[in-house]
Amino acid sequence: MSSSSCKLYLDNYPNYYSPGDTIVGRVSCFFNSPKSIQGIRLKLSGKERTEWTSRRGKHSSTYTGKNSLLLVQHTLVGEGDLPKGRHEYSFSLTLPTNLPGTYSGKYGSISYSLKATVDRPYKFDYKDKKAFNVVAPINFNDIKETLQLGPVAYCDEEVPNCFCCANGSVSMNVHLLKEAFVVGEIVPIRIEINNMSNVNVQTVEVKMAMDIISTASKLWTESKTEHELIATCRSGGVGAHGNRIYDLQMEIPGSTVVPNFRFATLFEESTKIEVTAVVAGCNSNLGVEFKVTLGHIPIVDGQQNYSIITEQFPAATAIPDTWVPTAPS
Repeated sequence: MSSSSCKLYLDNYPNYYSPGDTIVGRVSCFFNSPKSIQGIRLKLSGKERTEWTSRRGKHSSTYTGKNSLLLVQHTLVGEGDLPKGRHEYSFSLTLPTNLPGTYSGKYGSISYSLKATVDRPYKFDYKDKKAFNVVAPINFNDIKETLQLGPVAYCDEEVPNCFCCANGSVSMNVHLLKEAFVVGEIVPIRIEINNMSNVNVQTVEVKMAMDIISTASKLWTESKTEHELIATCRSGGVGAHGNRIYDLQMEIPGSTVVPNFRFATLFEESTKIEVTAVVAGCNSNLGVEFKVTLGHIPIVDGQQNYSIITEQFPAATAIPDTWVPTAPS
């Protein structure tokens, strides 16, 4: 004789749901004898959790964070008696639009599940549970007012002070057309180096990196950060008493995973671009660092289409360098 069971089926689940989608499915129960039940219920839930252990000397502390993102309980059948045989119940549940996507990292996760339970009084319940993924693309059209979509500029200046290398400063100006980019997009960066010193600028380096910050709870200040280098580019330097203008293009790989933590409380994503002019000798390098926003769906506006990027900048002009170092191999 077959044992009694409860099976949960998701009929419209390709590989993921998106916020706002409707989950369509059914609960199929088989009873090998008549059953008294308190109900057949569904529980739709989403949770974010963090956990890690920190050691200080001989002591260790474990930090955790938990937060409920979604909780919906739905009754398919109320209290009563059900005859022997197979019983099937269809359902549809709509996900809220304000959900972060599924995430799994070193220090925590965001997960979603649907659970079906045949509640039996004073006996073991029949249960089935399905985990599912939520993909929440970052749509720039939804957060357009928070984005920096116009030109920006940053600068740094240093006076070399290593031994007898003074006499003049080195300045760097960095220009971007905007600070919001979608995965797969090319980031145009103009860098102007004005070297009035007696030392050489060896190289100019650009890095884009993402930090994922996991917090133990909303009240604690403890957190952990995962760091990922997304893209880099570099070019040759500028000789003493020389000027140079760089028009660099850094591509954000299409495989870049950008989590959507807009509606999460225990996770935060922060992406920065760092531009460094490496100065020869024991002198301080020049550097600027600034945040950018990464997303998946670009602004639906021809005025914000930056696919043709080189035409946005005026033609580059530069005074010939007195010395140009060999590019690193």
